[in-house]
Amino acid sequence: MEVLLSTLEFILPDVGNTDPLWPWEGVPFFGADGTGTVGSYNITSQWLPIDKPLTVFTYVDNIVEAVGDKLYILADGIPRQYALSSNALTHEKDFPLDSFYKKMSAGPDGTIYLSAFMEPFVGMRDGVEVFSHSARDTVAMHPSGDWGISWV
Repeated sequence: MEVLLSTLEFILPDVGNTDPLWPWEGVPFFGADGTGTVGSYNITSQWLPIDKPLTVFTYVDNIVEAVGDKLYILADGIPRQYALSSNALTHEKDFPLDSFYKKMSAGPDGTIYLSAFMEPFVGMRDGVEVFSHSARDTVAMHPSGDWGISWV
């Protein structure tokens, strides 16, 4: 057995040092339209490409809210606004904030509610802060915008 093993030669070609692709290198993801059934509900999804890649460090806990012809994405603590059309998403603006937010809800009037533990609870409409509350809890607003639930 020892003689047999000593005759084996493993050849691994040297391809140089290679790293996997990083998010900031802009590797795009493409999806497809689809349909499915969940319980008694039929769901149809449509792939809407973004006009410029949205690269993020965290790909979990991101939130998407649609209000009218606007789509809001909260990723890496930064809320972003997109124009929503029938075939694409067009980036309009980022909302520069001093805090890192983890929860976003949207009201029917286009108010975006942002919260996180130990951060002010704020409301923004059209990129302008319409209120700020010193509550330091995380808040999820009802889609009506009339009430919400907070937790620590």
